[in-house]
Order: sequence, then structure tokens, then C-alpha cells
Amino acid sequence: MSRLDSLWQRVVALVRDRVAFVQFEADLGAGQSSGSFDLATTQAGLAVGALVEVVQTAAPIGSKGNARDEPEVCPIIATGYALTASTVRIYWATVHGDVAVGSYAFAYRISG
Repeated sequence: MSRLDSLWQRVVALVRDRVAFVQFEADLGAGQSSGSFDLATTQAGLAVGALVEVVQTAAPIGSKGNARDEPEVCPIIATGYALTASTVRIYWATVHGDVAVGSYAFAYRISG
């Protein structure tokens, strides 16, 4: 393997690790169409104020019989920022003003 190939593999690994999403479930309660919550992350040393990309996923939700159709039934948009070095504040809203009930599957990644 050439030095260039080796370097390229290291760059690809760094980019892959940096853009990986971390999956999680959040209980959004009942009777709300928007809100916010704080999430303790597994990533230490976050830059306070760093933007956080949050997406709703089709991961199975155990409390809903392993349902994977929540993005179709109740689509949710979300965004956030690093509140502290190990906590992310996430703001969310249902796309159509529907009422969210219970847990939903999401994933996040830190920008920059």
C-alpha cells in the first residue's frame, strides 16, 4: 500500500467517525406538538454552543411494539445545540401540528 493510499484511508476513517449519527429514544410526553429536552451525551468535551443536527429515524421503538412507522404517522423535525460539554438541548415540533405521544426514535451528530 502506498503512502497516499494509507493517508487516504485515515482521512476516510476520520470523516466517517465525525459524521456518524448517535441513535437515541426520547419520551416526548403526551398532548404536545412541540417542546424541548436535554440529552446527556456519550461524547465528552463538546464545544458549548456547537450546532447539533437531529433527525427522526425509523429505528424500532420498544414501547410501541417495535414500530418503525412513526416518521410516517407523526413526522417530527428537531434541532439543537451543545448546552454544556456533555449535554445537548434539543428543540422539536411535529410537522403537521399533530400531538406527539410517548417515545420516538432519533439520531444526532455534532456539527463542526
